[in-house]
Amino acid sequence: MSYSLMFSVLPIPESDEEAWDEFDEREEKNEDSEKEPHHQLKELIEKLTAKYPCISTLPDEKIDDGVWADGPLSNNIVGDLAVLAIVFSKVDEALPFIKKTTKELGLVFYDPQEESIIRP
Repeated sequence: MSYSLMFSVLPIPESDEEAWDEFDEREEKNEDSEKEPHHQLKELIEKLTAKYPCISTLPDEKIDDGVWADGPLSNNIVGDLAVLAIVFSKVDEALPFIKKTTKELGLVFYDPQEESIIRP
C-alpha cells in the first residue's frame, strides 16, 4: 500500500467537490490523448527528486530507504496532471516538503487520503 498524491495545473473550480470531479474528467481525457507532460509538473518532479531521489535511480541496496512507491516518476505525468505515491513509512517526513514545493510552483495538490485540496 502507498499514500497517493495528485497534482494539477490551474485553473480548477472553486468548489472542492467540483474540483475532484474535474480532476477525474481531466484524467480520463488525458489517458486517451498523447499530451506532453506539462512543464510545471516536470519541474515539480525535478524539485521533489532533488530531495527524495526516484527509486528508479537508487542502487538496489537503497531502494527500501526511498520515499517513492514507484518509478520513474516522470512516467506518472499525463498532460496537466500527475499522480504519485509515497510509502506510508515516509509520509510524515516527505509530505510537508511535497506540499510546500507544490504551492511554490503554483500547482494544485490533491490528497485523497485526507480528502483535501491545497491551492496555491
